[in-house]
Amino acid sequence: MTTQRTASLKPSEMTEGGGLLNDVNLKWTNVGFVLWDYNGKSPTNSPALKITLVDEDGDMSDQYWSAGDAKNWVPSPDGKRLQAVSSAEKQNISTNMGILIKSLVDSGFDENKIDRDVSIFEGLVAHMIQVPAPKRGGTITRAPRADGRVFENTILVVDHIVTMPGEKKTARRGARTPAASTRLNPADPANGELDPVAIATLKKILEDNLGTHPDGLLKAELPRLVFNELRADKELRNSVTSLLNDDEFLSGSGEGVWEYVDGKVSLA
Repeated sequence: MTTQRTASLKPSEMTEGGGLLNDVNLKWTNVGFVLWDYNGKSPTNSPALKITLVDEDGDMSDQYWSAGDAKNWVPSPDGKRLQAVSSAEKQNISTNMGILIKSLVDSGFDENKIDRDVSIFEGLVAHMIQVPAPKRGGTITRAPRADGRVFENTILVVDHIVTMPGEKKTARRGARTPAASTRLNPADPANGELDPVAIATLKKILEDNLGTHPDGLLKAELPRLVFNELRADKELRNSVTSLLNDDEFLSGSGEGVWEYVDGKVSLA
């Protein structure tokens, strides 16, 4: 009996080759593969990763990320895998799905946990943003607005992970984390408040990267560095990451420690 080949979802195993959701926390539900016609804009159906995203108000939106050509890949009967229907062996990392999953791994999702079953992502909560899509031949462009302007194609990707699948919602700014605070900065537990923990974490990151980034770090780089710094403590890591994504916190909490200008944080 021949075993049906399926596509690996690991970015390292891919080859090179309505109103927009943006800057919002979204929970991933009903994660699966479908055949999609680009909302009627394409004469043929193509494989796509479909996720029902739920925002913090409970509003839901179905979103699609293209996943190659139906000549090569089709959804498995349960929708959890991509099955090969040609000699294709690897997904292309330049597909919208490849870009999405790479952004997830870059934000700290362990690639070793990713194989071929997309349900591994069910229940994830991530802060997501729109980024420009790569220029591709044959890309379906957006229709012009009433004023004739045409906006560039973008892709919704992960900016940072709020909670991993199965994790409980983490503490928000100001939440008490006395043990974590004491562990990070024994000399100044600061009554268990999260703010001093985030300040100490960012100060250490800026100091550790001073040699390679003397002019500071972009805010977009912080989630990855916080993950590396607080890898062993998921709850603290996610709380600090959320706090350091707050422009108000970065602008008002680092006096004498850092400066935050035009999206970049640098030592004061």
